[in-house]
Order: sequence, then C-alpha cells, then structure tokens
Amino acid sequence: MPAPSNFIDAAHRFPLLSRLLRTSRLTPLQLRQAHACMLKTGLHLLPFPVCKLLAAASSLAEPAYARSIFDCIASPCLFHHTAVLRSLSSAPGARSVADAIALFLSLHAYPGLALNQFAFIPTLKVLAQGLRLQLGRQLHALALKLGFLLYVNVRNTLIHLYCRCGRVSDDGLHLFDEMPLRNDRVISLGKDQLSPLTLMAILFLLPPIALPATFDVINYGAIGDGKTDDSQAFLRAWAAVCKDASATPSVLNIGFKTFLINAVLNFMGPCKPSSITVQQVLMNGCNNLVVKGLKLVNSQRSHLAITNCNDVLLSQLTITSPGDSPNTDGIDVSNSRRIRIEWSTIATGDDCIAINRGTYQINITGIACGPGHGISIGSLGKDKSSSEEVTDVIVRQCNFTRTTNGARIKTWQGGVGFASRIIFEDINFISTRNPIIIDQTYYDMPYGYYKNVLGAVKVTGVTYQRMHGTSPDPVAVTLTCSPLAPCSGIVTKEVMIRRDDGGATSSSCSNALGSIGKECEPKVNCLTTTS
Repeated sequence: MPAPSNFIDAAHRFPLLSRLLRTSRLTPLQLRQAHACMLKTGLHLLPFPVCKLLAAASSLAEPAYARSIFDCIASPCLFHHTAVLRSLSSAPGARSVADAIALFLSLHAYPGLALNQFAFIPTLKVLAQGLRLQLGRQLHALALKLGFLLYVNVRNTLIHLYCRCGRVSDDGLHLFDEMPLRNDRVISLGKDQLSPLTLMAILFLLPPIALPATFDVINYGAIGDGKTDDSQAFLRAWAAVCKDASATPSVLNIGFKTFLINAVLNFMGPCKPSSITVQQVLMNGCNNLVVKGLKLVNSQRSHLAITNCNDVLLSQLTITSPGDSPNTDGIDVSNSRRIRIEWSTIATGDDCIAINRGTYQINITGIACGPGHGISIGSLGKDKSSSEEVTDVIVRQCNFTRTTNGARIKTWQGGVGFASRIIFEDINFISTRNPIIIDQTYYDMPYGYYKNVLGAVKVTGVTYQRMHGTSPDPVAVTLTCSPLAPCSGIVTKEVMIRRDDGGATSSSCSNALGSIGKECEPKVNCLTTTS
C-alpha cells in the first residue's frame, strides 16, 4: 500500500499521538480513535507507531484488539510480535496461551525474523499466567538448545514460571543455582519481572552482604581545605588499609573535598589482604586533574575510567593486559570536557581508548596502541531513550601495532545523538586490521531484531589526514553508514595504506558523503562526493 501524500507530515505529528497512547488515563475508545487517526494519516505504515499502539492495547488488557491490529500488518517485524505477546500476557486464559504459542512459533515464517530473548520472555509470562508447566519446560529446553539461557532476564522469567507452578523447590532453585549472574542483577530485574514469591525464594538464597572495611583519610588527620598539607594523612590511611587482613575488600575513602598534596605519594605494600582483586581505577567528578606516570596491569575490566570530569591531563601512562582478555579497555572517557591523553603506551584486549557519550573537547596525542581494538568513538546510541553525543575530538601522532581496528567510530542501530567535528591525523599503522572504519550499524542482537528501526546516531565532520601504514586486510577504509542518517562531511587527505605484503588496498562505503583529497591510497571512490 503506498504512503499517502501527507505521510511525512503525519510522522511529525506522531509525538502527540505517542503521548496520548502513553497516558495512564487512556480509555478503550481513545485507543480506537488513535488507531483510526493513524490509518487516516498513514502512520500505520511505520513500525514504531504501530508498536506504541500495540503497547497501549496491552496496558488496557485488550489482547483481542491488539491481535486484530497485528493481523492487518503486511510485514510484521520483531517489535510487532513481541508487543502482541506482551498484550497476551496481560490477559491470562486458554485462548491467550494458544495465541502466544502460535505467534511464538510463527516467527520463523517471516523473512529476516528469528527467535530471540525478546520473544521468549513474554511467551513464558503467558505460560506462567496460565500455569502451563509442561509447555514452559518445552520452551526451557528450546532456550537451552538455542543458547538463550545466557540472558539473565530469560532465566528470571523461567524461575517466575516455575514458582507460579509450584515448582520453586526443585526446578526454580535448580535454575537459580546455575545462573552465572545473580545477586544485584537478579534483584534489579526481579522488581519488574518476578512475582513476590519468586523474589522471596531468591532473597533467601542470596549470601549475606559483607560490607567492605572503609578507611577515611579524614580520620587519619586530613583536613581537606585545599591549604593544609594532607600528604602524611594519606600515607597513614594507606598504611591502615594495607594492614587490614579481613576477608572483605578494603576501601580508601577520599570523599568530596580538596586536598593539598606536597609530595609524591607511593601507595606501596607490603599489604595483607586475603585476596587482591583490582578491577578499575575510576576518576569521578574531578576538576583540574593530572595523572602522570601511572602503570596499570591486568585489570579485570577497563583499566582507567574518567567520568564527569573537567580539565584532565593523562600523561606517560603504561597500561597492559593480554590481547585476548575481553572488555579490558585501556581508558574509558564519558560525560567529561577538555580531556588530554598523551604520550602513553596501551596494550589491552579491547579499545586502547574509548570515547563515550557526553564527551567534548578531547585531545589524544602520542599513543602507542597495540594489541587492542584501536581508538574508538563510541559505541554511541545503545540507550535509545536519550541522546548520546561526542564532539570536538582530535587524535594525532599515534601508532597502531597489530590492532583489530585503528581509527574507529561505532554507533548502534536506532540510536539517538551525534558524533561530530572529529580529526584523525598523523597516524601510523603497522599490520592493523580495519585501519579506518565507521560502523553506524553496530548491534549485538540476532538478525532481524533491528529490522525497520527508525533513526541513527548522526556522524558528521570527520577528517582523516596524513595516515600511513600497512594492513593484513584487503579493505583499508570501511565507511558503513545508515540510509536513515547518512554520514556527511567525511574528508580523506594523504591516506596511504598498503597490504602487509605490499599489495594495494581498497575501500568500501555505504551512505557516506564527503570529499576525497590528494594522494589517497586506497582511493575512496565509494565516497559520495559533495561540492
């Protein structure tokens, strides 16, 4: 069915309809009036407005009406299926169970769609409402076979089903014991997904909370007025931390004051903990921060995180972890302004430096990166409820050695926000995979989940200049952008990247607009040039 002439105008009016559909005072009559308005203006041709309509039908416990809307959709996407399944979970009964199973099994009949966790969860909820234990066990076996028990929320919903069916003492607790992640994650999800009976069972199983021993520098003589020398108080507090041999972690608490340090403090041992687990150095809410000469080794996650900070200098750092260690970013920056990272060596199993949302005016100079995943803008746009933005970034005079990416920008499908005014210059690549890459279609869900998504994080004003080196890949420049928000203002100048064996490389683009400067190899002819 072709879109009506007022289709685009109708899309601009959707926020008003969306607000109406979300109101708690929506009546069944208003739901049908909203549906009629969508049919008249053409909004029924867009997947997200229809999903909003289906969600409203779910909140009003109108599963039959939701199903009638669904049956009129020519090519239902995954969002439509899950929205109808959620509506069925609001009205338990034999008919709802039958409809839920039929919808669940029909997913494979539509091109590009497949079973995933978002289909399992509402279907299991319907079975829980209907006390259908045997069907629940069959879906449990299918989830196990397809690998969806790795998702905590799928396991939570299964536990909920077993508890509803009176199987908390065997099936429910057995599944809980097998969960790789629980405690706070289970409780935080449980408040929305689990019944009170399930939560009580889980709470009884949780180990007692062991509070860490906290050593506050104020208790060791620190003043924190920005004028008094607090160096010795810090050393006394550290000595007390080191002597603590309790089974729980020890915390050196600095607090939100300004401390004057007139000496180089060496926080050294020997210490006497029962175990040492270093996860991350976090700088949160710091202004005019200088970190020099720090060495971080083998963190379990990212090594150094900078968040909510202004005017920061990180210099002469050495950060190392094995190249095959997952999620071990070197430096993560978020929600910060005026950050300088310079003259440092970073070798990790993930991004050497990741520039995340809310970061403005960051200057990265003289980084030796490798192994690792390169220097990344993003990922941006995973949280689709808010705008994620990065702007005014300069990366210069960096060396990438045998990294899986070089200069990378990655954004999630369907995200909101922008990455703009970014310069990569004077970069050297040594056997670097994906030396130059923009991936505006980043995802971690099964194929079909992002079908028909609307919107993308906007990527504009990116310059690549004076970038040289080698790559084992035949494609040295990859610009994969969204047709919904094409990349624009992409400039390549003096880019010379050859194969490791001396052969020529090529480029690959989609929905990328910009200009090609002189002396580029590969020639980025796939870039749509703009005047």
